Amino acid sequence: MGEDMMDFTKISLESFLQKDYEKPDIDSAIIVARQNHSLHRQLLDVWGEVDSTMQLYDKCKKKKANIEDVQEQLESVHNACYTIYSNPRVTEGAKWELKVAEWELYDFILWDNTWNNTRKTVTGWFDEWCYIANPEA
Repeated sequence: MGEDMMDFTKISLESFLQKDYEKPDIDSAIIVARQNHSLHRQLLDVWGEVDSTMQLYDKCKKKKANIEDVQEQLESVHNACYTIYSNPRVTEGAKWELKVAEWELYDFILWDNTWNNTRKTVTGWFDEWCYIANPEA
């Protein structure tokens, strides 16, 4: 686990929604290049990171990975989310929905699962972008 790891201390949804977006240690030019892709493509990137997280979480539950590995992968989820959060062309409503979904993922994997999510419900919002929705089609 790197020293620059995100802080995954439990936080309420309300506090998470008010928290400033944590800029990842990624070159700004790369973030801008990613933002030039369609929103759908950006959300597919997030979905891919969430999918990888859930696979690693399953390994962790079987003691074939550790929680630090899962946290590092969750940081990759946040980095993909940040591309959208910092994109001036994305609506505040879409950013809010993504931030709620991101918090639910952390709560499900790391904290108390406040809303009693299942794997299906916690990944459902992300899955829509891979399997159902294509708002730009």
